[in-house]
Amino acid sequence: MVSNIQKAAIYCVKHGHAAYGYGCFGYVYCGRCGEQVGDRLGSIFPQAERFADVACKTKKCKYCEAVIKSLTARDRKIYARLKEMELPDAEKAIKGIKF
Repeated sequence: MVSNIQKAAIYCVKHGHAAYGYGCFGYVYCGRCGEQVGDRLGSIFPQAERFADVACKTKKCKYCEAVIKSLTARDRKIYARLKEMELPDAEKAIKGIKF
């Protein structure tokens, strides 16, 4: 049986990783499937301005606002769930969402 996180990973392979996510110790993770998509310490994350970080605390961040407006309804729901979490977890954020 395929888990929901595996379905999300398959979705990301087919359609590309989410334009939002979270970071930990400089590593950047996809908000939808939880896979590592970049490394800010090693400067291997060139699309930072096209990525909404759930930990962004800037009020009316022009980068995050633009990305959030372009998200699908499913991705907005996942993003909102991640934003509410103290420690973001893609597996918990996608619970109950169909892919």
